[in-house]
Amino acid sequence: MPYSDIMGWELGGAHLKAAHLEDRGKLRQVIQLPCPLWLGLDHLRQAVDGVMAAVLARIRYHAVTMTGELVDLFDSRVQGVQRLASVMEGKLAPADMGFYAGLLGAGVGRFLVEKLADRLQRQYLDFSSLLDIGYLEVGDPADCTPAVAVAKLARTRL
Repeated sequence: MPYSDIMGWELGGAHLKAAHLEDRGKLRQVIQLPCPLWLGLDHLRQAVDGVMAAVLARIRYHAVTMTGELVDLFDSRVQGVQRLASVMEGKLAPADMGFYAGLLGAGVGRFLVEKLADRLQRQYLDFSSLLDIGYLEVGDPADCTPAVAVAKLARTRL
């Protein structure tokens, strides 16, 4: 069965980021909510609820990446990954889900890359310019780069 809408998630240590891709791959919505993970997993649960309440589409697949596994709440990175994955599986079931790892060179620090490109007299390309955004309800995709990227990656694999 083909997947329709996809939600990309980035579970950060201080913020939860989400990117909603419509069934044809257009970015519809990006959301960033406070999520102080070091204070407990209930903050993640509440932030996930906040994202899902703001999305008016049925999400068929969730693509998840994370950096929050490193917060002081967890004894190890492995424990952090396991506990964060468990929360997401519990909140988003029965939808299909995949977990992704990778390095991305964009996001809220992109202004530094632009300054460096200018200094080195190199071309600068903003992450947002790579997306077929169409009608975007809220947010700046470059601020939620990991979530957008895993949603797009999941779309190419499904």
